[in-house]
Amino acid sequence: MSVILSLQGCMAAGKTTAAKFVENHLNNVFVSYENPAPMLQEIKRQGWNQSTLDGFIEIQRLFIKAEINRWDECKQYQYVLMDLGANEIEFFTLFYPKSIGFDWDVESLLKDELAELRQCVYTGVLFLNASAQTLINNKQMDITRNRGSFDHYLTKLLDVKTTWFSNRQQPETDFIDINGLTIEQIGQQVVAWIKRFIT
Repeated sequence: MSVILSLQGCMAAGKTTAAKFVENHLNNVFVSYENPAPMLQEIKRQGWNQSTLDGFIEIQRLFIKAEINRWDECKQYQYVLMDLGANEIEFFTLFYPKSIGFDWDVESLLKDELAELRQCVYTGVLFLNASAQTLINNKQMDITRNRGSFDHYLTKLLDVKTTWFSNRQQPETDFIDINGLTIEQIGQQVVAWIKRFIT
């Protein structure tokens, strides 16, 4: 049976950097990186707008299906660290509409899809917790990525996300405070956390 772990946090928290550190230091752990590019291309082709109900539902169906496929592919490995994952898709599906002022009944409209997504239950979830200033500084230092929705995520979603993950029980979420830590220190803490699940 696979041990599948999820690495969580806000944009610019250093998830991808930490995942690469794991890849370089734990040879027996397969690292699965988030890759939204194919979905973004399809959204553009279809002309879907996530600020409309119909557009949002179609977009989330697409992302949910892709995440379930990624989960299924990861099950061939014994130990896996996933960059974000199913929990992230579930959170965004439920809370993004509220963050832009809409009270859509997403739970009902995507009932079947969410039920299938919730079958992706991680062995452990680690949340890289950072202050707003740390995240802003990280974003400014990383000129390789656009992160166009960073401000919205930081101001409208991050506090909600942190609380939502804090309250989850299957499994409980572990948190690392990354404020003031170097890339090396963050990577070492993530590796130490993963080793708790490796037999």
